[in-house]
Amino acid sequence: MLETIAAMITPRGKGAVAALRLSGDGAIEIAAQLFEKLPTRPQSHHAYVGPFCHGDHGIAICFLAPNSYTGEDVVELFTHGSPYSIDSLLESALQKGARLAARGEFTLRAFLNGKLDLTQAEAIPQIIDAESDPVFESAARQLYGSLKAVVDSIVNELELVLASIEAWVDFSEEIGDLDPSHLLLKLNQAHQSLCNNLDLAALAPKQRSGIKVVFVGPPNSGKSSLYNALLNEDRAIVTPIPGTTRDTLHANLSLKGVHLELVDTAGIRTTDDVIELEGIRRGLSEVASADVVIALVDLSDEGQEMDGAMSAAILAHPHVLLVGAKADLEPGPHSSRARIVAAPLLTKTSSKTGEGLAELARLIGDALPKAEPLPFLANDRHFQLMTKAESSLRQAISALQNEFPLDLMSACLRDSIASLNDVVGKGASADILETIFSQFCIGK
Repeated sequence: MLETIAAMITPRGKGAVAALRLSGDGAIEIAAQLFEKLPTRPQSHHAYVGPFCHGDHGIAICFLAPNSYTGEDVVELFTHGSPYSIDSLLESALQKGARLAARGEFTLRAFLNGKLDLTQAEAIPQIIDAESDPVFESAARQLYGSLKAVVDSIVNELELVLASIEAWVDFSEEIGDLDPSHLLLKLNQAHQSLCNNLDLAALAPKQRSGIKVVFVGPPNSGKSSLYNALLNEDRAIVTPIPGTTRDTLHANLSLKGVHLELVDTAGIRTTDDVIELEGIRRGLSEVASADVVIALVDLSDEGQEMDGAMSAAILAHPHVLLVGAKADLEPGPHSSRARIVAAPLLTKTSSKTGEGLAELARLIGDALPKAEPLPFLANDRHFQLMTKAESSLRQAISALQNEFPLDLMSACLRDSIASLNDVVGKGASADILETIFSQFCIGK
């Protein structure tokens, strides 16, 4: 008998509704002791309304095996989102014989019961953590089997070639000679497909991290204030003292459904201060990897200057927005502005009054590289295994081209197939599963 596990599947805290999930052979029996309106033989996918044993009132829904998330009997109990009610219901479930679920244990059981492959299971936390439309859609595609389909397709092609080789070895007299050109065509097609999907897998980290927007400018040009204003919180320390920001600061923001990584940097100027120089170096390094650069000019300081070489390097970026800051303090036309940067201001902003912030957000949105959803959202594990599979497949092709013994080619094909099967979790060890599912939250 498979023990029954229980966990809250909604976040802890006050809310309108909270939900407890039970899964296992005793799920219905335990749930019936918690919820008196539940029949001995409940109808699957049917909601029952009534009181709970601890005094609250809510809903129970049964999902009978195998038509449930885990593939086992599952009962989900919905109560009011009172911390007291939640704790009482969970404690009652444990007293009646359930065990508290481990991290990711519901999804682990779904995997072990064949409801999901490993790539689909790994897509679930990515959906939960998604902070932009492209990331969410990419992860959703993977949940519906897009990466599994890719892997299965390539594995099927390689297995057909391997079967042809093994059949020839065992029955060469009956089936005649192999056609190396046909085998090479099939292997090259599979290799090209694998390489194309490896290229897509390599794009996933960038899509997850989002679009990097870096703020640069001289000290006290208003970078940190504008950074805080866009985030609507005090993340960066702001003082009148030049050089307050000595390191890079990173924060996340969602804009028009796109996940942004905002980076505040140290003020750029000529200095002998070793610590400040390191901060400037780090800031310029962020510029080099930025998708969008916001270069700030202090409209209240006519004498403000930035190192010419550094200014030129910043303005050479393909997506740079030159923005005036402190518009509420602007004294008037600046004849000295040309010494700062030889480019027109795109907009004027004030972190104090909010002037120009909406326009700046629009300009950032217009400058953003278009982020399209990927067919799947590969993680490091997928990428490493697919890379290993590609290397083995390349060796198999080389063995065929150089007329090496067929058993060597077969060994390379088996290695490639094994690596691809590892992507979807076929034959995954307990240690690998523990590593993957321990990163999930409790209740998933």
